[in-house]
Amino acid sequence: MRTLVLGGGGPVGAAWLGGLSEGLLHRRVDVRAATEILGTSAGAALGTWLSSGEPLSDFLDAMRDRALWHSRQSHGTDPALLARVGRTAGGGHPTEEEIRQVAQAAAKGIPPRAADEVAAEWAQWLPDTPWPRLLRMVCVDAATGRPRVWQQGDGLTPATGVATSTAAPGAVAPVLLGGRTWVDGGARSCTNVDLITSPPERAGRVLVLAPVVMPSLDVETALVRKTGAEVVTVVPDERSRASLAKGIRTMADPSATARAAEAGRAQAAAEADRLRDWWRTE
Repeated sequence: MRTLVLGGGGPVGAAWLGGLSEGLLHRRVDVRAATEILGTSAGAALGTWLSSGEPLSDFLDAMRDRALWHSRQSHGTDPALLARVGRTAGGGHPTEEEIRQVAQAAAKGIPPRAADEVAAEWAQWLPDTPWPRLLRMVCVDAATGRPRVWQQGDGLTPATGVATSTAAPGAVAPVLLGGRTWVDGGARSCTNVDLITSPPERAGRVLVLAPVVMPSLDVETALVRKTGAEVVTVVPDERSRASLAKGIRTMADPSATARAAEAGRAQAAAEADRLRDWWRTE
């Protein structure tokens, strides 16, 4: 079993993930060969592209356009709420009540939107494909603070799943679906590594690509390692950190997507040798 975990980070973080993945593929680290892909927020969007087989160069163009979309939103962002999300999700294993309070604040700040409407927007940035068997996406139920992992069989299109998983509190409207209100899976964690669905004894290798690094990542990977799984994380190196937007509030900066993608490609060259044999060994 090979599980690929793709973390959140807005369009800029998505561009870094896309560049990194493109570079790894070019260097024979086949991230598409995962038996499970778990995506949170930006990672849900990339997971859709990876599992579709479509060129990642198109994904990078889509994330630039998504960043431009963010820049045109009249409601702007709520810096205080974004910072609160970071504190809640970043510390490691927040309670459902803590997550619920953040999600409820998001619903009060920006009026929720219908899932069909948001999914129609996302469809322009995603490949037109049925839900892939290996793909899972994380969002959070705003009423309870509990995570929900969408997967094939839930009756959703990938665009609808991505719409819920990217509804970032303080930046994007919550999403109304099935009589409930959903927000970004990043309200719980930027990575949600502990939500992989492979049975622990079969989890095998877990590769985590995370554009945003918080203490919660160490907590989650430690939990998964206790099951016997091998976990390797790839986070932005010095060059990537310099090229990424400065702080969570600027992860939708259209001017930063190209350099983030290029930094991801460059980092792939440094990471490929340590990952190649480990990832492909059964």
